[in-house]
Amino acid sequence: MTRKLSTLARHSGSVLAVAMLLSGGPLAARTVTIRVMADFSSLDPAKTLTTDGYQMASVLYDRLLAVSADGKLGPGLATSWQATADSATFTLKQNAVCADGTKVTPSVVAASLTRMNAKETNAPYAYRSVGSAGYSVVGDDAAWTVTVKTNAPFSDLLLGMAMPWSSIVCPAGLQAPDKLLMQPSGSGPYTLDASRSVRGDHYTLVPRPGYDWGAWGMKTSDAGMPTAIVVRVINNNTTAANELIAGNVDLGPVVGQDLARLKADPNLTATRAPVFGMFFMEMQHAAGHPTADPTVRRAIATAINRDSVNRAATFGNGITATSYIGPDVPCYDPKTKAMFPPPDPKAANALLRNAGWAAGADGVLQKDGQPLKIRLIGSPETQNSAPEYVLQALKAMGADVQLRNMTLVEAATMGPTNDWDMIMVPFGPPMPSPNTVTGFVSGKGGINFSNIDNPAFLDARAKALAAMPDSLDRCKYWGEAQEALLKDFDILPLFADVITEFARKGITFKLMAPFVIDFSTIRATE
Repeated sequence: MTRKLSTLARHSGSVLAVAMLLSGGPLAARTVTIRVMADFSSLDPAKTLTTDGYQMASVLYDRLLAVSADGKLGPGLATSWQATADSATFTLKQNAVCADGTKVTPSVVAASLTRMNAKETNAPYAYRSVGSAGYSVVGDDAAWTVTVKTNAPFSDLLLGMAMPWSSIVCPAGLQAPDKLLMQPSGSGPYTLDASRSVRGDHYTLVPRPGYDWGAWGMKTSDAGMPTAIVVRVINNNTTAANELIAGNVDLGPVVGQDLARLKADPNLTATRAPVFGMFFMEMQHAAGHPTADPTVRRAIATAINRDSVNRAATFGNGITATSYIGPDVPCYDPKTKAMFPPPDPKAANALLRNAGWAAGADGVLQKDGQPLKIRLIGSPETQNSAPEYVLQALKAMGADVQLRNMTLVEAATMGPTNDWDMIMVPFGPPMPSPNTVTGFVSGKGGINFSNIDNPAFLDARAKALAAMPDSLDRCKYWGEAQEALLKDFDILPLFADVITEFARKGITFKLMAPFVIDFSTIRATE
């Protein structure tokens, strides 16, 4: 959407204005409209559950460190840092200021990081940043340092301090945490303009004048900085593709069958995002569920052709999973590929018959008078026809299957209930670490909705986290952890949708994770 020079010159009345536009100065900037695939659950960075919440947090708040999509760490609020196996000390910049004018001191940072993992906060992903053994944070205002010490060795600590849920909440937000749902309280480069935002539809972010302490040297006075960012919630990929082609959206992710026509549009550029996490099937381990039986879970893994799931879900644009993490994550274990049985519903049926199941008059397998009835939850908005394929594969195995298709938000509310046996989980963490799955597969309560208890996974995980990031043993143990979850198919990895970000010509940006555009890096030069 290039502005005409004659129009700009007429309204500005200044030849200087035209010269600044030609040179790529501030007048070259404009409002940039971004598509997100779903609404955020909260603007509280410690509590938000969604990728779109992470993206909002990335510019409403600052973090101690910054991370690029390839895992490179850089300074955020911290100018330098020193780390051991169980601690890290950060020296802070001294010019950061909250949006309400409060200075960001070490004490402010320490209070926010302490609150992140407080019991009353109930932050779902805090363990990814500080581990599960507990930790302490001390801010030294005289020395301008913050020290984070974990109660057990934790090799992901530095990476964790760059994650969205580790964002620093300013004192006003800590004093009224319930308001953080829709009222951010941070020191980031943008603020939310509530007067130009409608919940569930669009949000307007405006840059803060004078912000000059950003990651990688970012300042809101940088050339090409948008005058505003409008975040539009567009659930449907075809609708999003149409809006990109029409010029109503400048930047955003698209998956599925619309990729070809977007890639053919000369006004758009395509950027492939890395793959950190894979969709996997959660299977309920609680007593009374058929999937509590390891033999049933192995039969399910045999009945389902993961290549077919990938084609049904991504129209062939994704990749088939062999672990819960993707091949772009350090310590991804390629040996997991050999742990999957050849897909064959008849072989799955034979496996169950050998375990004492027998076909009833209706053809459905039963054991001890109980039919093999499976309640499956899918979400076509991100899985397309994959739930229907899984339904047919399980029926061919001999199960009686009830499929309930829901939106992602509806499916998320089902997790804590007991009213399901299998759920397809869109696992797309913004953190390139094998530890990201831990909350889903261990612990009581929390997000371990499947009630998984796998001591072998936890033992290997503890050893991996005790090893320094550059240790060869670290990947050895993470490999053992990935294999432990597949031994009895506690979860069933399925596929990953390879996200492609499309931008109109003249719009540049950087990713901080597969689904997460770093909004602070967006620049508009046309």
